[in-house]
Amino acid sequence: MLGGRFSRPVLKFKNGTSIYPFEGLALGLKPLKGPNKIHVKILSEKRVKRILERFIENVVGGFRNYPGLEELFHVSVETDYMLAEDIKKVEDEIPNLLGCSVAVVALPDKIKLPDMEDYYLPLKREISLLSIPSQMVEYSTLKNHAENRYVAFNFALNLYGKAGGIAWGLAEKIGNFAFIGIDVAGGFTSASLLANPLDPVIAWHVEYNPSVEVSVSLENTIYPILEKAAKSLGGKMNGFIVHRDGRTHWSEIEAVRRIYYSAIQNGLLVPDSFYALLEVRKKVTPRIIRSVGGKFYNPEKGVYAILDDKSVLLATTGYPERGIPLYHGLVRPILVNLADTSDWEISVREHSKMIYWFSQLHWGSAFYSPKLPITTLYAHRICQFVSMGVFPEEGRKTSLWFL
Repeated sequence: MLGGRFSRPVLKFKNGTSIYPFEGLALGLKPLKGPNKIHVKILSEKRVKRILERFIENVVGGFRNYPGLEELFHVSVETDYMLAEDIKKVEDEIPNLLGCSVAVVALPDKIKLPDMEDYYLPLKREISLLSIPSQMVEYSTLKNHAENRYVAFNFALNLYGKAGGIAWGLAEKIGNFAFIGIDVAGGFTSASLLANPLDPVIAWHVEYNPSVEVSVSLENTIYPILEKAAKSLGGKMNGFIVHRDGRTHWSEIEAVRRIYYSAIQNGLLVPDSFYALLEVRKKVTPRIIRSVGGKFYNPEKGVYAILDDKSVLLATTGYPERGIPLYHGLVRPILVNLADTSDWEISVREHSKMIYWFSQLHWGSAFYSPKLPITTLYAHRICQFVSMGVFPEEGRKTSLWFL
């Protein structure tokens, strides 16, 4: 069995490069692109006003070894507070959120009791109907993590992304390709687009899907995404790569082939273009173990094992972020399987490297990377929100509202 370790991706900022997101911004490299001003409206009940104001002031202005949202992201932040008498009346204040870039809502911690009312989803849904992205924060976070730089920076990163900012991209030029993530869940098929990772273009599309696991609406989901990709890249593309969350069905393979030929005929792709369909499976049995001095640890991020000419076992999480196994055991690798392609000369190893790099590109956390690449991760999150009735308008299809 062959294997190895992929190098970490180099991230591109406006004024330089770094392999670590927080350090890059802390050195003054500036975010890649985004707004110069963010208007944040904060909604909560009156009894948590004091700890909420302290938390927001720390996130925006900074403290000790955390410079703050304004300094790190080179953006001016305006904040307004809307306070309700109690938590049950917070919903009445939602219409007053109009006109802001992002809404922050403070909520009680999620306690799973039969008589505990869920405030998160109803408020998230109501705010989305106003086409305003929202960021929720629990009372325990306000109380216990007001001066935790990891929490503060990730909260600031989410605010910046939901306001339309892209903090970093990949420093290596990938080519004129569209990378599309697909997920099927909750009665929908969702597609997320990543084009030009050097200067990322983000978009998404959702179609109703009556099937539980097989996408019967794949063509109607992917094709609008390809049109957006071609428009953003300024002309005909050299190809597209689809990352399918979980197993793919033979009918989905046929659908991707039809999309490919149709895209060539309609001028979205050059005649000698390329496509590939890869399965990204997150629930797999094998583990990758790192042995040091007779003791077992989590593998280094980027370690992979080539199982055959179509499959690679890949550790997207692990050391140094998660060196020691936690109570639930070793981190799970993902399985990358090349289901179909127009060019079998491009190995599954090359595809797996891009999947690993995309897992490190996540704009929702700077300290811990997710298991999945942002293509399938974002498609999955969009499916979750849409199935719960959170469905932003067309104008939000290029912002990271789902972080």
